[in-house]
Amino acid sequence: MVELARVVLVLVYWYGVKRFAPFPRDAHPGTSGGCMNKHAKTDWDRVRREADEPVPYDPAVDPYDPNSGDAVEAFWKRARVIRRGRPPVAIRRPTLNMRVDADVLEHLRASGRGWQTRVNAILRDAVKSGRL
Repeated sequence: MVELARVVLVLVYWYGVKRFAPFPRDAHPGTSGGCMNKHAKTDWDRVRREADEPVPYDPAVDPYDPNSGDAVEAFWKRARVIRRGRPPVAIRRPTLNMRVDADVLEHLRASGRGWQTRVNAILRDAVKSGRL
């Protein structure tokens, strides 16, 4: 949880730096540190102060010590990306836009998840059997 807070602080600071200027406080003298909106409620002095403090670490709960560069590097070397969503396929099927009667589409969708795959199987069988 603490690591997540540190990442959020870094992202907030990075977004301000990359989006507005090399150093946001100098770029916009009338603002409170990095935001072009004069009514922003971000306390950039507090963000900078807390970013320099060591992050509390509990070995019983945390996966690694965020204050140790070696531990952070070792953790991210072991990390792996988990891809969510539809798995990649060898041959990507093209998208088809087709007009059908509303009642036909409603019936297909009512059959549940995977209805497009079932329609593809029906069309494939029709092509194989010579009906199409």
